Amino acid sequence: MPDYRAYILGRPGHRFLKVTEFSGDHADDAAALREAKKLIDGYDVELWDGGRLVARLDHLDGNPTDGFSWLAEAPKLINETIAQPIKIDSKE
Repeated sequence: MPDYRAYILGRPGHRFLKVTEFSGDHADDAAALREAKKLIDGYDVELWDGGRLVARLDHLDGNPTDGFSWLAEAPKLINETIAQPIKIDSKE
């Protein structure tokens, strides 16, 4: 079960600030990201699911930074990876 949290980064007097009114109950990362984008107001926002960093959203354009642009393709990549058979060479 997801446990999403959002943090606002770099507000004066705060290194990071947890957004207490952010709902932790979202269907998936994409839904949580849509809600987190609404929190951007001049500061970067980080979205976490438990101990996993989902994305850091840039305060200028709202897009994920630090290589998180792959999130849009993740479901497709996961399905393609799962669907591929794995060949294991046995050495006896």
